[in-house]
Order: sequence, then C-alpha cells, then structure tokens
Amino acid sequence: MPEDRGIFFPGAGGRSVLARFGLAAFLWCCLAPVLPMAPLARAAERTAQSGQLVEKDGLYYVAGETAPFTGVVRDSDETGKPRVERRFAAGKTVAVRQWRQNGSLASETVIEASGLTRKLWYDNGNPEEQTQVVIERGEKVSEHSAMYYEDGKPRLEIGYRHEALQGALREYAPDGSLVRDETYDQGKLTRKSK
Repeated sequence: MPEDRGIFFPGAGGRSVLARFGLAAFLWCCLAPVLPMAPLARAAERTAQSGQLVEKDGLYYVAGETAPFTGVVRDSDETGKPRVERRFAAGKTVAVRQWRQNGSLASETVIEASGLTRKLWYDNGNPEEQTQVVIERGEKVSEHSAMYYEDGKPRLEIGYRHEALQGALREYAPDGSLVRDETYDQGKLTRKSK
C-alpha cells in the first residue's frame, strides 16, 4: 500500500483518486480487457497455488487443464498469515484481497462486468477509502471515491464522469467539519457553498 495518504485536488495533472493506488491502477490497466466478469460463487470452492496458473488469451488455467480456472489462489507468508487472495470465475479475476504483515485486511477489489469497487482499510480496521468505477462497453465511464481519516470520519468525497469532475466534491477537516462543498457538471463548477 502506498505511503502517500495525501488527498487529491482537482487540477493535479488530471490524476484521479484511483490512479494514486498501484494495485487499483494495475487492475484497471491490466484486467479491463478481460471484462465483463461475473462475481465468484463461494460454493464448492477450488483452490490452486499461484505457480499452478498459466495465462492464455486473457484467461487463467491450471497448467495442463483445458477449462478456465474457477476458484481461489491464496499466497501466505512463511508463518501462514494470508498476504494475497485472488478469486477467479471462468478464468477471469473477480476479486483481490491483500493483508498487512500484522494480519489485518488492507484492501479488497471486486471486479464485475459493470465495473469495480476498491476498498482500503487503515491498520486499526477503519475504512480509508472506497472507490467505485463504472464501466460501459469496456470503457471507464465514471468513478466515485470516498476517503476517510484514520478515526473513521469523512475526509473527501469526489466523483468523475468521462475524466471530468461530476457531482459533489466535499472535503472535511479532521474534526468532521465541512471545509469545501462544491458541485460540478461535466467538469464545470455549478455550485460552491464553502
């Protein structure tokens, strides 16, 4: 997980909140071609080792098998604590979870045909960020992020449509007070309360 926990402000080189996080950017850039994807059912879950999987034409298979892999791959550290878990359905990644060295959940990304949802947590278990990306016809259409302070209070809410600010942009001080309240339509400021 990146060390930089600074919040994003519009005009910062056109970078979105999602682009700040390496795994989310990786998922967007590398897994978008394999969308659409359906959520993975957890019944009769099959497991495999990451070294057993091979990628062919954008799908994952267990080496030597002809059917795309459906199941879960878990990587653990030397003590057995989970580090990364990847879920697959019909050969496509549908979810990725990462844990910290202390065993606490750090992030979870769920990928569906309509987009992806990325959640990050602080070491104390409070939410750090939740980002939802909507995908239509294989293209990213919109993104909405909510970020939080370590104590769980809201920090920032921001949304985009076609890479332009869209909807509410709200920024909060650490005490929870609203310090910025603006509304955008296709990148243009339409309302400013603070």
